[in-house]
Amino acid sequence: MVGLTGGLDMESDEIETPFGIIDEQTVKAIERWRYEAVQEVMDEVPSLRTREIAEFVADGGRVRSFIRVRGRPMGPWMLLAVDAILERDFEVSTVEWYGEPPSTAHVPPITKSVPVSASQSKNVLFHATRFVTEKKSGRKWAITTEEDLRCGAFYFSFETAEDDEDVKMQRIWKSMRHWLRTESPMKGGALRAGGSFMDLDESITLDDVVLSDEVRKAITKNVLTFLKNVVTFTKNGNKDSRGVLLTGPPGCGKTLTSRALVNRRGDATSIYVSSDDIREPGHLTSIYTLARAFSPTLVIIEDLDCLGGAGMDRKKSAGHPLLGEFLEILSGSTDNSQVVTVASTNHPNLLDEALINRPGRIDAIIPVSFPDTRGRRLIIEMEIKHHNVEEGIDIASLAKETEGFTGSHLVGLVNDAELESMHRLGSDGDDDEKVLITQADFDTALAEIKETRERAAGSIMVEIRPREDPSYGEAYR
Repeated sequence: MVGLTGGLDMESDEIETPFGIIDEQTVKAIERWRYEAVQEVMDEVPSLRTREIAEFVADGGRVRSFIRVRGRPMGPWMLLAVDAILERDFEVSTVEWYGEPPSTAHVPPITKSVPVSASQSKNVLFHATRFVTEKKSGRKWAITTEEDLRCGAFYFSFETAEDDEDVKMQRIWKSMRHWLRTESPMKGGALRAGGSFMDLDESITLDDVVLSDEVRKAITKNVLTFLKNVVTFTKNGNKDSRGVLLTGPPGCGKTLTSRALVNRRGDATSIYVSSDDIREPGHLTSIYTLARAFSPTLVIIEDLDCLGGAGMDRKKSAGHPLLGEFLEILSGSTDNSQVVTVASTNHPNLLDEALINRPGRIDAIIPVSFPDTRGRRLIIEMEIKHHNVEEGIDIASLAKETEGFTGSHLVGLVNDAELESMHRLGSDGDDDEKVLITQADFDTALAEIKETRERAAGSIMVEIRPREDPSYGEAYR
């Protein structure tokens, strides 16, 4: 009788669904039930799919089968791998689809659009059974891909004749995994935590970030130089993972530095993680699973102290649901070979001593602080290139008067000066050329920014009244 043998050969990861994360044991239980239910139906009345597969791969004899399960984002990516390996190593005879078992008729195969970059996608077969023949051996296979829309699990089944017990049933799957890790668009790509591609501004470089020579050297050495030579570290048996922490007030260039590092990563993969991406235990582990799969990898973690939506208070860190997971990832039992982590924080004092004072977890702490007078002048000079500014602006004086300003404050100063010019000239947006920023515009904008910063520092709100009002400027808490 036509049938399946070989049992269930599972290899699965956790699958995130609208109802939570399904762990590996649950996935196995679901798939075992599904397999046994289909087996019972086929033993009674072989379906059209079963008969056609048996006829193609085994001349009507018995069929050997195994199944793999993947969640997102690996599931859609494996569809790309299936297409690539079948095109390279197989001849495709026909493509069919049968719907849910027991199938009694053909239905059209279904395609799915899978992103291959931030702006491009590729249509691949989604619900389909491909009848294929290996080019080298001549062995025939039926390879099926489908998604369980109820839980988001992607199933990949491989069926061939049972005539050779020594057939390496997993070799096709291994070829697909190897292609995914070495030749796919994800390898060397710029990814977000959920697996989507980042829309990069590739014009951003480290030259756009005003840093002291000491800080620039430390970042270049600990991140870029390490990434370029990480394979050598591996060959020499040295520790080939690294953790770097960027500290400093908001607006001083940590985010811009991280984006510039992504653009300078070379052939390495990058994964960009914001604090909003990590909401529950397991998310960080999934991210580092991706990082190891596509290594060498640069992992950027923004606002480390805010992971999970709550600060990692040093006094309460022992009970923080994510800190223990992060510590285990950085120096636990799993090897993060060729993975470089660059984390940033506005509040290093909130981070646990076990994280920041332990080589192997955080190997370098680099302060990205307020720019000095020279740095402030450079930032203003860089920013006014994008604006219509009159000649003779006293940039040196502005740099001296903005002590304690971050890079973001200085960019805001130029923008506010332009707004003052627009307001002064009565610009209605139809003629941008008549907007010319003067020294007086800068002086007015600087005075207003200083006043705003004083209010913010003292948590003071000022009621807005006309300047002619005698009570103008009265403050209240």
